[in-house]
Amino acid sequence: MTTSLQAAKNKYGFGGSIDKSLAVIGLEGYGRTSGDLIESTFSFFGNGVFKVNRKSYINFGIGYTSFSYNTNDYPGFSSNSFDLKLLGLTYFDKPDDFTPYIGYGGFISFITNDNPLIDNEDEYFVQPGLEEFLIALDGKFGFNIPLKENLNADVGIELKFYLSEYINFVPSLNAGVVYWLD
Repeated sequence: MTTSLQAAKNKYGFGGSIDKSLAVIGLEGYGRTSGDLIESTFSFFGNGVFKVNRKSYINFGIGYTSFSYNTNDYPGFSSNSFDLKLLGLTYFDKPDDFTPYIGYGGFISFITNDNPLIDNEDEYFVQPGLEEFLIALDGKFGFNIPLKENLNADVGIELKFYLSEYINFVPSLNAGVVYWLD
């Protein structure tokens, strides 16, 4: 475990995380019921964490997300996204100790579709290629858990609110590690 003097030197860290949705809650309407189109998401991120002051940090993440669709109604359809995430993190104590934190920020997704989707009933037509640019608001509550000197586990619950007609709230669990550099 690092000392308080060492914590003052930990101005930035790098790591990775995985994220699995608990549910996908879409808007009612648009010819669909909640969660009818997209059933789940799975993501992984590379993260950089940069110190602002003693308990506040900025987390910049670059990631990839895979979307799982309702296979009964949309067989063979798949899509993924390249994601950019920017979160402010506020730790309840120093990040080299076991401590909870809250995160808040935003998210940009560039979604690509691998296969065409044609749904005449709902008039939803998608061709392969870059299809959608989404913005999301992101909130997170997590725990920073020291594993050994300069290495911490990061586990949390995240809630993304996408500004989209087909996907809105995505609560998820995530876990990762951060290696602090002096």
